[in-house]
Amino acid sequence: MSAARAESNALGFGKLPPGPVVPLRNAGLERSKGAKAGRGVNLFGFFLGDFGLAESARAYARALIGAGIPVALNNISLPIAHSSTNRELKDLIVDSAPHDITLVFANPDQMLRPEFDPVASRYAGTKVIGCWFWELEQIPDGWLPALEHVDGLLAASEFVERSFKAATTKPTICVPIPLTETAGGGLTRGDFGLPENTFIFLTCFDFASSIQRKNPFATIEAFKRAFNSAENVMLLVKCSNGFKFPVELRELLNAAASDRRIRVVDQIIEHAHMVSLQRSCDVFVSLHCSEGFGLALAECMAMGMPVIATGWSGNVDFMKNAWPGLVRFTLEPVTGAQYESANPAALWAVADLQDASSKMRLAFDARSNENGIQNRQIVRQFLDPKRCATNLLNAIHDLELRGELN
Repeated sequence: MSAARAESNALGFGKLPPGPVVPLRNAGLERSKGAKAGRGVNLFGFFLGDFGLAESARAYARALIGAGIPVALNNISLPIAHSSTNRELKDLIVDSAPHDITLVFANPDQMLRPEFDPVASRYAGTKVIGCWFWELEQIPDGWLPALEHVDGLLAASEFVERSFKAATTKPTICVPIPLTETAGGGLTRGDFGLPENTFIFLTCFDFASSIQRKNPFATIEAFKRAFNSAENVMLLVKCSNGFKFPVELRELLNAAASDRRIRVVDQIIEHAHMVSLQRSCDVFVSLHCSEGFGLALAECMAMGMPVIATGWSGNVDFMKNAWPGLVRFTLEPVTGAQYESANPAALWAVADLQDASSKMRLAFDARSNENGIQNRQIVRQFLDPKRCATNLLNAIHDLELRGELN
């Protein structure tokens, strides 16, 4: 397939209407603008960003705000590979750090950049907890110097927690990403140009987060194995930032081109519309090689959707009893060409395509709401925002009492 033809197949959804803005009110915001307030938390993150780490920061912020905890939200505006169009918490952003505790949602490589120094100066004198994500069992050697810039770490999954505990004796808190129910933008299948009477599998990823790690090629192959060409079924591959990675985008389009039921959409859409898109589909699939957490999987489970995912890394915490569930895998070496900064001995999971296709077939044949309800109950309990906010604050308090957060 020619480059021109391949790129023309990356169809977008077209122009979508602006999504709704549901204002959050931070009860402690006015106090937070002044001198030292009561028991609150400073949060530094890419609050306007359209990528996983940014959404994670917003998720913890929503949970703390919902629990009535005063927060001071500070936006980090370093140059990044992702867009910055999210406005959900824009009106709550301040330029101060009045509390004793600071959560920093920026990974070590970002914190070590000279451009980050002015950001760090804003929370100087507070106890700093780095909220870091990594997708392999060993953190990069280049990240180790950043440990000198934090007093402790927050891990969103047991997988991430183990990775950092293997590299440092600094205290690590494990609290999953809180999941606050989002109303969505109210869009339906028709708004996205999706067929009404077709069973739709959905997989999503951001090219800037590594197409090799997200591995949509495995999902495409498993789909082809699961269904013959006559069946009324579709695979939607929703991606973003593909225009920045033209070679990889062309490779993805070529993989999908042999089956007219596979549609690739490369477009950045608002989070509210992403929620609507998820609700418009029937099953979510992620045959990733590794995940620090797997937020999209959790979101879809919370909607009552069947989910299928590789049974390794951060998503295992909340997917142990999910339906159709975890896909078998083998661990294989990761090369630097596949994932930048990976240590030489690093491994990640390669999903068993036969098991994945069997689970896709099972979900298609069952079409059962009962199993989806089970998924919703599991994840909503595990990622309850009030529970997560309480556990986070209690864990910080315990570290302080034991003198471990210095």
